[in-house]
Amino acid sequence: MENRIKKLRLGFDKLGVDAVLITSRANHRYFTKFDNGDGYLFITKGCAYAHEDFRYIETATKCLGSVYSVNEKPLDFASILKNEGITKVGVEGDSLSFNSYNLYKAKLEGAILVDVSSYITELRQVKDEWELEQIREAQRITDLAFEHILGYLSTDVT
Repeated sequence: MENRIKKLRLGFDKLGVDAVLITSRANHRYFTKFDNGDGYLFITKGCAYAHEDFRYIETATKCLGSVYSVNEKPLDFASILKNEGITKVGVEGDSLSFNSYNLYKAKLEGAILVDVSSYITELRQVKDEWELEQIREAQRITDLAFEHILGYLSTDVT
């Protein structure tokens, strides 16, 4: 998890951003290994913030607490932008709806929003050992299911 954040931060200069807002469920899981479709991440040069739904706050704190500053209340973006001198924020342009874009644009008032979707996609193309293990386990389960169903298949059953 820390390595993924580090790789993201290494791209900040290339992307011309001071922080990245992660709102999609898939990328939230990629950067945290924690599946929560109701949360978002705000990764700056100095800190990684996770806003998680109150129903999952205890688990999120256990899973993310060593790497992320976990909050159940919405982040105070204005304070973070001011305190960390953030002027440009990367967003997932390929997964933000128009309404969500406008909502975050208002919350990140004063910051320029930059699409960083392609960079995140590039990061995700190279699988780490944890992802490879997840793929192997999924394939193992699929193979077991296939072997099981073969016992029910025959040419005389539709």
